Amino acid sequence: MNILAELKRRFHDVLAEYAGDSDLQSLLDMIKQAQDARFGDYQANCAMPLGKQLGKAPRDVAAEILEKVQLDDICSQTDIAGPGFINLTVCPDWLNSQINSAAADNRVGVGFVKDPGTYILDYSSPNVAKPMHVGHIRSTVIGDSLVRTLRFLGHQVIADNHLGDWGTQFGMIIYGYYAGTRPSFVVRLRYKRDSLIFYSNSTLRKTLKLNVVIQTRNPIHLFQRQCVCSNSESTRHLKFKANATTCKHLKLLSFLCVFVFRLDF
Repeated sequence: MNILAELKRRFHDVLAEYAGDSDLQSLLDMIKQAQDARFGDYQANCAMPLGKQLGKAPRDVAAEILEKVQLDDICSQTDIAGPGFINLTVCPDWLNSQINSAAADNRVGVGFVKDPGTYILDYSSPNVAKPMHVGHIRSTVIGDSLVRTLRFLGHQVIADNHLGDWGTQFGMIIYGYYAGTRPSFVVRLRYKRDSLIFYSNSTLRKTLKLNVVIQTRNPIHLFQRQCVCSNSESTRHLKFKANATTCKHLKLLSFLCVFVFRLDF
């Protein structure tokens, strides 16, 4: 249940009696969350422009609106403040019943969107020729939460977490294989130091440029690149499978996103 949408729905027919179709939406937009909790939870400021339009005191227009709008079940208190502000306080019992209903519903009270769209989300896309860091986890968690939320709402989602890189980093790795040694710079603690060694050597820099896979299309280079990507991907799956804490965080964050979508306070 979206509380603000429900309040606007209840005010809709009453406000339509005072305004034409062209002005109705602007009046409904004046129903919003209260900026100060002392004045309730929501506030309707539509009586002021209607009073000017009808030639009546805004407070009188506000009183007429409150008499016609059915709010007994949803609001524990309604009052008129100042020149004609309508203050609305949500009833705790009504809110409690809505929460209990949502808890018993598999969809937490969230319906499907009327016009589903198609979304493309790109995750962290780590470069497997370089060390991973917390930034990759952060963007992956956020991306997965968005994917789950959008699909839950009924949208079509195309998600991709591209693994690999065609640049100089793979040139380093390929050179390491040609040199007959495993490139130690792929180890996180030594990556920066060994990278400086490669970049400071003009001969190595030329070799690295020749080894950039996307330019050479060398089948041996392509095969070596695929081996590195496959090895990184299989290791990634094992780590994520073993990391139950990360999975729990993904589910919790996804639930919180859906819950915020539902309440929309």
